[in-house]
Amino acid sequence: MGNFETLEEEVIKKGKCTHCGACISVCPDYNIEWGLDDRPRMDKGKGMCKNCTECYDGCHRVNGHFKSKELDEYLFGRARKVNETLGIYKKIVSARAKDEEILKYAQDGGIATAIAIYLLEKNEVDGVITTGKTEGNGNWKPKPIIARDKRELLSASGSKYYIAPILMKLKDGVIDMELDRLAIIGLPCQIRSARYLQMIEADLAPAITVTIGLFCTKNYEYDKLSALIRANGINMKDVNKMDVSGGKFHIYSNSNDITVSLKEMEDIVPAFCSDCEDYAAEFADISVGSNGSTKGWSTVIIRTDKGLQLFTELEEKGYIEIKNMDNLEVVVSNSEKKRQKTLNFQN
Repeated sequence: MGNFETLEEEVIKKGKCTHCGACISVCPDYNIEWGLDDRPRMDKGKGMCKNCTECYDGCHRVNGHFKSKELDEYLFGRARKVNETLGIYKKIVSARAKDEEILKYAQDGGIATAIAIYLLEKNEVDGVITTGKTEGNGNWKPKPIIARDKRELLSASGSKYYIAPILMKLKDGVIDMELDRLAIIGLPCQIRSARYLQMIEADLAPAITVTIGLFCTKNYEYDKLSALIRANGINMKDVNKMDVSGGKFHIYSNSNDITVSLKEMEDIVPAFCSDCEDYAAEFADISVGSNGSTKGWSTVIIRTDKGLQLFTELEEKGYIEIKNMDNLEVVVSNSEKKRQKTLNFQN
């Protein structure tokens, strides 16, 4: 049991906060906000909510709160086996969107965007909580948004390589916008947080209808990443796309393209990434990444019954095309490496 002061001491100040934004949404009195230092903060003038424990109880990073086995059993009805390196799933395929407009804007095969557009067009959800891009010429800093149509989803497409507190939008969606059904597109830590809220039956959790997880090796501190790109002679306003493959970070721009070794970027990785073992968004309904598939295609891991039904509908109604996986071994290897690196860090 604890309040925001306790959460600050045990999680935020220790660098364990994953910037998911859940504490902002579960606060019943709008007392917590996202600070300019990219951390949750409370206005001391509002009081420290001595008798309220909602933010502390709703944080999946508090020691003892999140247990993978318990969440496996909650979502899948059983704990994973030792050899289930990628978590529990029903099938894995390569896929890509058929809509050329999606492929123009989206990362790789555009599957996460295609799923979200389908959900909105078929009135399966009222909005999609995801990561957008801060407005402004040359600003790639991500921000949390609730997308309500295809245009908004396309503008949010592509990887940003920094985390935004997307779950803070859960309160905006349910309370302020009166949206009852929300999909979430998020990184593994954000999906874990959303699922934890569901498992503890947080007040706003019933609105979480579908979860789409994105593969993630690590993220980078935005200001330092921006400085690195500028130091390599590229203006941020000219950047068109960023991606990671083959142990390299690739930046594509109007002027030229550059490649930086991931080993050279270790000092700009946020502290909380070192303590994350989840590469393939193991608790999502559907997980999406690029590794293991040919260029222009996405690797898709369908995990739940809901995810399987949704993916089947997407194929049947012509939103996507699928083929067999090209290289499952690399996905398994990446997952094993991340888990082992986390164990080494914890020890």
